[in-house]
Amino acid sequence: YWNTVASVDALKLTPDDVHLCMFAPFAHPHEIFARPLYLGGTMVLVDKLYPKSIAEAISAHKVTCMMGLSPMYENLLELLEHKNYDLGSLRIPESGGMYTRVELMERFKHKLGVPIIPVWGSTETTGIALANRPHGHIPAGSVGKPCLHYEVKIVDEDGEELPAGETGEMIFKGPAIVKGYYESIGSREQCFKDGWYSTGDIMRRDKDGFYYFISRVDDMFVCAGENIFPSEVEAMLEHNAKIHQAAVVPLDDEIKGQVPAAFVVCKSGVELTEQEVKAFALEHGPAYQHPRRVAFVDELPLGGTNKIDRRALIERAKSTLGS
Repeated sequence: YWNTVASVDALKLTPDDVHLCMFAPFAHPHEIFARPLYLGGTMVLVDKLYPKSIAEAISAHKVTCMMGLSPMYENLLELLEHKNYDLGSLRIPESGGMYTRVELMERFKHKLGVPIIPVWGSTETTGIALANRPHGHIPAGSVGKPCLHYEVKIVDEDGEELPAGETGEMIFKGPAIVKGYYESIGSREQCFKDGWYSTGDIMRRDKDGFYYFISRVDDMFVCAGENIFPSEVEAMLEHNAKIHQAAVVPLDDEIKGQVPAAFVVCKSGVELTEQEVKAFALEHGPAYQHPRRVAFVDELPLGGTNKIDRRALIERAKSTLGS
């Protein structure tokens, strides 16, 4: 209930909206179903996540709201390059679960006339807790501002709140936060302390109150004493005009402990070398961030929720890129 009220407020949803419900039960059906039920609106059910199925549903039923991940929007744009669908009804395309590249957002807005709306949420927050607002300013890389009924802080390792501009773990409090885990004891229960839920996400807040995802706590690794946040390195690499997508994982190193290794998907029809990627990284970021090894792949592996499967990439790096 509390998350639905917050979502309706943040995204300016109305009873006239038509919501596309397309996620499997283990993902996020609760918030997508709850919104039209709360509003007396309309839901459209699809049982396939193929771009064609999504485009056909939007076109046929005049869908106005959908939630997806970056790869879904990438695939939808690719489909529209080859076949024409009327997607003019779409006004709220939410993007959650992972970083949404600025280049993708620009292409989407150019093609469909509406911007992708980056948001942040989790199961423990019962849905989106941070969101950019429709028709509002969306800073590059931001997942938005807190939604109604959510208190949020960025804290250091001692739990002390950090000022704007500082990087730390994001914690939440409010009536939409779950109370704990079912039949769970030990380290997982440490996520809930003094009424606050610790997300495990490293974030930054700017002076205007917008939040930016940096990394998962357990994704961060240390290279010669320097903290490496994979998403920062990936975002930097994806500014290269020849790179479509990049994923960075740690690779064990006898001297530095761990070093960055990059898996790179090039844009169609272009050629790129490992040395060119390294040189670009050294030019556009701090030296300690540059990938020591680079592998070129046709696509990045995805897990069950269409997020990049970092565990699989770490294993691949160990077997194919290790010295």
